[in-house]
Amino acid sequence: MLSTEATAMSGLSGLNLGSILTVLVNLISGTILAYPLSPEIVLINSICYGWKLGLVSVALLPIGVTAGYLRFSLLNNLNAQLRDAYSHSANLACEQVAAIRTVASLNREIALHQEYMESLRAPVRKAMYNTLKSNAWFSLSFSLGFFTNALVFWYGSTLLRDGEYNITQFFVWYVSRF
Repeated sequence: MLSTEATAMSGLSGLNLGSILTVLVNLISGTILAYPLSPEIVLINSICYGWKLGLVSVALLPIGVTAGYLRFSLLNNLNAQLRDAYSHSANLACEQVAAIRTVASLNREIALHQEYMESLRAPVRKAMYNTLKSNAWFSLSFSLGFFTNALVFWYGSTLLRDGEYNITQFFVWYVSRF
């Protein structure tokens, strides 16, 4: 029981926690930064600071959420598939180690080693296929995040080019957003 809880807790660190925080920060900052950063701007201009970029980033938020969900589900599925694939080989190794005195007295080390290596062949092939498939989808989900960042950056540069934003507005918004 303790080992399964530790494994579940380790899933919250690293990439999983980073993905959760990225999605939350993008959600919050995309909506907040559509509004002004200082009250003087509201009083003087009566317009929102960065509202165009805010709308674009909020519109792209479902893509980021979908990509994050895809990453989580892929990692969970891959872990389950690998655990299932290697369970027979692990059980075989445990039995052999538990009976090491009998194995040694019968001089069966080489035969049992070959049996163990044979039990790994099918799971390794299956794991390789599943890993390649998962990595292809995993890279797609990361690419979607980079695509949304690039789209927001491109739109911001278009606003800069057209004179609707100045360089300070754009980079304050962009750095705060990402």
